[in-house]
Amino acid sequence: MTTMIIALALLLPATAALAQVRYQDGEGVMNWVDSIDQVPPEYRSGAVGTPTSPPIPDTRPPGIAEEQTARDTERQQKDAQSDVERLAEQELAARRARNEEQQRRNDQELAATEGARALQRAADERQAAWMQAVGTCRDAVRRSDWRFDAFASTPGRAQTVGTVWAKLAFADCMAQAGHSLE
Repeated sequence: MTTMIIALALLLPATAALAQVRYQDGEGVMNWVDSIDQVPPEYRSGAVGTPTSPPIPDTRPPGIAEEQTARDTERQQKDAQSDVERLAEQELAARRARNEEQQRRNDQELAATEGARALQRAADERQAAWMQAVGTCRDAVRRSDWRFDAFASTPGRAQTVGTVWAKLAFADCMAQAGHSLE
């Protein structure tokens, strides 16, 4: 118990030395705080002390303080410049990333467009080959049966008019040309 009282007696002045404003609360306990803003409103009228810390005197020899201040200012300027450069590099990296992403999207869109065009070209080529085969086979069958006629109605389909033998001859010709009739 005695040790606790001695410890409190040693700590209380140290706490008071650090604080600048003191006030007594409703229970009669003396409190020390750093600022008048920390005092509860109901006790501010009885608060005593300096609300801010007194300035700490500069104990450095003359000229050293100015050199230190100049070095500090120079360091702060370098730090600020480094921050500006770092932010500029980050912005540049972000811009590059956005540009690369946009280029990737453009490339995908172009590839899709080129793929669609290639598919359309292939379909057009198949249709042209189909039309040519229908014309060639029609002409071949007409040499033996002038009453026969054939025309392409839709891709992969042909309408024929003529005898059964002429229609079978036309189907055989189309199969030999690599086109089957539906």
